[in-house]
Amino acid sequence: MRALLPQLPRVRHLLSAEQRRALEILAAAGRHGCAGAALLGHGFRVGMLADLVGDGLAAARRETVMVHKREITVVRVCIAEAGQKSIKSWLNVDRRRSAISTDERPGNTPL
Repeated sequence: MRALLPQLPRVRHLLSAEQRRALEILAAAGRHGCAGAALLGHGFRVGMLADLVGDGLAAARRETVMVHKREITVVRVCIAEAGQKSIKSWLNVDRRRSAISTDERPGNTPL
C-alpha cells in the first residue's frame, strides 16, 4: 500500500477564513504550537480545531504540566506540514489576485 501513496491524487483543502486564520496563528507559534485554551481565547471553536487535526492540517498532543504543585493536562496544537502547504498555496492565490489592480482590469481607464 505504501508504494501506491505517491500515485494517489492530492487533496486540496478548501479552507474557510476562520480555518486560515487558525493555521496562520499556529504557523506563527512555531514548532511548539499553541495551547488549546489560547486558541479558544482567540474565538476558535473546538469542532473547527478538531476538523483541522482530522484533516491532517494540524496536530494536537496532550502535555502534563505542574502548576502550584498540581499536575494539569493541557492540549497543544501545532501546524502540520500539510497546513503549511495550504497556507502557502493560499498566499500565492492572494498575491495573484492582488497583482491585478483595479486600474489594470478591462473597462477601467486611468484618470
